[in-house]
Amino acid sequence: MKRMLKSMLGMAVLVALFVAPAHATVIDLTTANSFGGAAAAIGGDYLAYWVDQQTTGTGVIEPFLRVQANGEERGYNTDNDLHFDEKAGIWTHALLKNDIPVVNKNGKFYREFLLDINQNKGGDNEFLTLNQVQIFLTNVDPDDVSSVQEAAGANPFIVTFGGLTEIFRMSDNGNTDQIELNFVLNPGSGAGDMFLYVEDSLFAGAQTHVVFATHFGSPNGDHGTNDGFEEWAVVKRVNDVPEPSSLLLLGAGLSLFAVRYRKQR
Repeated sequence: MKRMLKSMLGMAVLVALFVAPAHATVIDLTTANSFGGAAAAIGGDYLAYWVDQQTTGTGVIEPFLRVQANGEERGYNTDNDLHFDEKAGIWTHALLKNDIPVVNKNGKFYREFLLDINQNKGGDNEFLTLNQVQIFLTNVDPDDVSSVQEAAGANPFIVTFGGLTEIFRMSDNGNTDQIELNFVLNPGSGAGDMFLYVEDSLFAGAQTHVVFATHFGSPNGDHGTNDGFEEWAVVKRVNDVPEPSSLLLLGAGLSLFAVRYRKQR
């Protein structure tokens, strides 16, 4: 009996040693050409790619959210009152769903978001942890989202909005995905540091506007913010994949042109 108890105790210790950590996935983008993917807490899979600064030069970068604070920072894009660490000004504003480019990655369509970070150089100062991205859809311009609520005690930051549909959440409370970033891979601000790809199918429906919430740094000792603002943006690409509605209109226009052309002949 004693031997059986010892054996069971030994097995329990082994199980305890191999229990998964609190965070679900760590995507390391601290080296050039790195990328990774994970299953989101809400909303299917997502991808994260290090950005070569040259890849952002083929279009026009349009920022929609800037956040800034030391240690941790969080916020969401809005045209009106600021509730967290958002920076006021023209670079934090409402975002139209149709302004987010659709790109093909490995045969699957994604919405593309660009992140540009600012950190000090030297030692660990240049590294930064992204803990959270949440995406919501709404039918109206969210000029004043007065019903915004931050989940009490949540780590990472989790926010809710009355009347908005949450379609994507990178991390849940106590089950945190982390994306590790390195500021010095690209020179200075404005070059871009990461592309985030979220499944395009999640954006289906009639809602016209997107609310995008984010959180950097962590009270758990991960790499915090230490310099200027972090900025989320979209890139207006020349070869964007058209919206399904645009494809329908294009098809109808081509059909009408063909009919007229046949009549003229």
